[in-house]
Amino acid sequence: MTETLEGIILSLRDYREKDVLVRLLCKTHGYQSIVARGVRSITSKNAAVLQPYAQVRCHVDFHEGKTLHHLRSADNLDSYRSIRADLEKSTIAGVLCECMEKAELEDGYSLLVEALEHLANTQQPYALLALFCSCINRSLGIEPYVDGCVICAREQGICAISCAHGGFVCQHCYDGHLHQRYDAADLKRFRLLCKAQMCHYDVIVQDQNWTYEHFMLVYRFFAEYSGIRLQSMKFLSHLQEMKGRRK
Repeated sequence: MTETLEGIILSLRDYREKDVLVRLLCKTHGYQSIVARGVRSITSKNAAVLQPYAQVRCHVDFHEGKTLHHLRSADNLDSYRSIRADLEKSTIAGVLCECMEKAELEDGYSLLVEALEHLANTQQPYALLALFCSCINRSLGIEPYVDGCVICAREQGICAISCAHGGFVCQHCYDGHLHQRYDAADLKRFRLLCKAQMCHYDVIVQDQNWTYEHFMLVYRFFAEYSGIRLQSMKFLSHLQEMKGRRK
């Protein structure tokens, strides 16, 4: 049976000599794996369409209950050219897609599409990445505790964040060997992130000081508690090192 699957390409992996295995997050069919035969051939009509994080429409030989389908043809819906033209944004898009692929969220399609659309237009890519990671943490049930001290539940005197303990720490429980102090502005920003949804992006981005370090505050909780390791983070970290050397 021929089926049309509309979705975002999460990854492309070589499969046999000239074939590619496409991992697609679909609008109506969730996560699907598709074999695209001959895509590595110079005569392939689908090669230009099948690109990482592109929004596509795939016509496939679909078999209900099967985990692998075969591609007939593909149409481009949105290639996100403005993202591809920016190395940092393109790398961040790779992080978004790998994170979504490995987290395997049942309702992840709309979140990923919204994140990519914001990324294409934003001047604050790390605000978007931090918010996306926070949404993933919440969906996985590993969001930090930010309604008080995670150790004693005091709501006053919050001065630090502890990944090991799982959230805010107050001055009474603070241990300089275990916890990292932050100023009031960073603590407020972190709490806002942990409470916000992707629909609150316009509120988040009003702060003009988002950096890679702000994203890493949220990402550390994801890395510590999800059990997921993102290969795409290596190149993003490398980009930060290169930017640091140029300063």
